[in-house]
Amino acid sequence: MEITTMKKIASFLIIALAICLLPLAHTDNKSNGDAIAGFTVTKVTNSSAKVKTPDGKYQKLEAGKFYSFPATIKSERAQVFIEFSIENTAKLLPRTTLALTSPTVRHPKLRLLTGSISLELDKFPKDHKMEITTPTAVCGAVGTHFEVSYSGE
Repeated sequence: MEITTMKKIASFLIIALAICLLPLAHTDNKSNGDAIAGFTVTKVTNSSAKVKTPDGKYQKLEAGKFYSFPATIKSERAQVFIEFSIENTAKLLPRTTLALTSPTVRHPKLRLLTGSISLELDKFPKDHKMEITTPTAVCGAVGTHFEVSYSGE
C-alpha cells in the first residue's frame, strides 16, 4: 500500500473518531451526571424567606446564592424559586417549610414539612433520583413536572 493511501485512511479514521466523540464534547455537565450537592436561589419575592444552614442558624435567603445540603427553607410570605441544576427547578409557595438533604449526592431528598412545592425536572440526570417526602407520603420522580402539598391537617 502506498504511503499516501495509508495517510488518507488514517485521516479518514481520525475524522470518523472526531465525529463520533463530538456529541460528548457538547453535553452539559450540569444536566448529565454531575452531583447535585445543593441549590441556587434564583428569585425570592420578598425578604421574609429564611434558610437554616448546616451551622444551625437561620439567615435571610439571598437570590443568586448557592446553598449546600443540608439546608431548611422557610418561605414565610415569599415565593422562593430554586435551581438544582440547569432546567431542574422548584418553586416554594408562601408558608412552606422544606428541608433539603442529600445522603448521597445523586439522591437529593426533600422533606416538605408544610406548604407547597412545584418541581420541574426537565433535564434531571438519568443516574440521579429525587425524593420528596411529607409526614404522610413519599414521592419520587425524574424528568417530569409535579406539585406536592401538605397542610398538616
